[in-house]
Amino acid sequence: MPIVTLCGEQATSRMGYSFLQTLGIREGIAQNWEEYIDWGIKLGTDPQLLYRLQQQLIQSKQKETLSPLWNPQKFAIDAYTLFQYAQNL
Repeated sequence: MPIVTLCGEQATSRMGYSFLQTLGIREGIAQNWEEYIDWGIKLGTDPQLLYRLQQQLIQSKQKETLSPLWNPQKFAIDAYTLFQYAQNL
């Protein structure tokens, strides 16, 4: 199910934003409360938009186009590599 997220200054308010960005989804990201409400209305009233976003979520889990969000093994390897690099600076 597509989500709507409100970007804020705290880390927890940026998680939804990071989630959508990682999946390549730009729709549903609000910078203020008005946009947040507008996205909720759009997703609730535009079945084509909702379907398109659902398809993007499904596509992000396919083996050929697997998003890093769904690949914890690759994430762990990348994080380890980054930590090793930072340690050697």
